Amino acid sequence: MFPYADPMFSKRFKWIIKCGEIASGLLHHLDYIKANTSRYFFESTAMRVPFKYEWGWGMTVKDLAFHSCYFLGTYPNYWNVENKRIVYAHNLWTLVAYPMPNSPFIHEAILSDAERKALNDVEILFGKTNLEYYLFPERLPTDLSESARDYIAGINEQIDKYLHDELWFHDVEELKDYLMEKLALDARKKRFKDCIAVKYPTPPKLPPPTPPPPAKPYEIPMKELIPPVPSKSIRVPGEKYIELDFSFGEKIADPNNIMQVSFWITEVPAGAGPGYTPTPK
Repeated sequence: MFPYADPMFSKRFKWIIKCGEIASGLLHHLDYIKANTSRYFFESTAMRVPFKYEWGWGMTVKDLAFHSCYFLGTYPNYWNVENKRIVYAHNLWTLVAYPMPNSPFIHEAILSDAERKALNDVEILFGKTNLEYYLFPERLPTDLSESARDYIAGINEQIDKYLHDELWFHDVEELKDYLMEKLALDARKKRFKDCIAVKYPTPPKLPPPTPPPPAKPYEIPMKELIPPVPSKSIRVPGEKYIELDFSFGEKIADPNNIMQVSFWITEVPAGAGPGYTPTPK
């Protein structure tokens, strides 16, 4: 075990090692970037078993033909303030490390939406490279010219003034921690998206099929149409037909002056005699 680890992780890991008489194995760390958490599995490869020596009973190490796996749990990832980086439950590096969500935060402080937006705008206003030089001055190239160093120093003063004006009641070191966390989280997400794009590229979208041209309606020349005669039926003998009756007038039993139209559509089957009474449909 590392000197500093998540207390719950350390407790569970030692409990499994001790109670399982495990002699050796592999610790599997799965970093879940989407939620900024870590899942751990321990795969045991050998264990201590009783063995009878010439001098009597003792313990020996036996390799396992089939490895046993133990789920150690899900733990948050941590932000190490001293080392300015994301660390994990199995190795916190130092004591000054805090569990972090999947977005930048300030330990034991609450940021309003306006304050969070002001912090997120620093990279947009001053540029990512200038922000990295501001947060990590040790990354400045040693071969920079004097004018370039003066320019970077001027940008650093502008960032200091911006943070003081927009978030004057927060400690500057806390604001720097927030900005460092944002850079680290953005870099993780970018690596993940780039890996997905390379390993699992999105298949190209096929062009939509060209719809067929609209079919022209079938038109019957006016000369071939038989105009209806109100007093004459054009029913073909032996075929069923549809009757349409409608009436309109003032709506009865209504206090308002409302008109209504009623339609009755009836179907007369083929071969019905003159006395057939159609059923309204």
